[in-house]
Amino acid sequence: MAGRVRSGNLGGGAYGLRVSRPGYDVTTEPLGSTGIALDTRIADIGTVIASGLIQCGGGAISFPGTLPYVPIAQILAWDGANLADYVYIYGSSVGHIWLPAYAVVTTSSIEVKAHSFPWYSNLSVYNPTGQWYLYYVFASG
Repeated sequence: MAGRVRSGNLGGGAYGLRVSRPGYDVTTEPLGSTGIALDTRIADIGTVIASGLIQCGGGAISFPGTLPYVPIAQILAWDGANLADYVYIYGSSVGHIWLPAYAVVTTSSIEVKAHSFPWYSNLSVYNPTGQWYLYYVFASG
């Protein structure tokens, strides 16, 4: 049985999103249950199981083991001194632009790739290939 999703009123006047792990009922598991992969009512999303620096286009980095679910991850561009989720190009009218990169997260690894759409690409303005990113991978619970 696959996990289930519930959104809206979660009871007690709390609105949010709740996702169960496979084999658990999203509507009956108690708050804080390990059978729930995500519950937006809980402020702490879990333990950091992997973190470090990863290079865009540099290949995947494995976690210290395979998880039974795809974990939540965060990436932030790192220039050697500062972290950012945007880039400022000096001498340009562009200003702050979105960093065209994304993380591919599986049950056992994370990889950062350059992103472009067929109808629009700002890779000609800023190509993140080779850019370093700080990454965090969070275990549920």
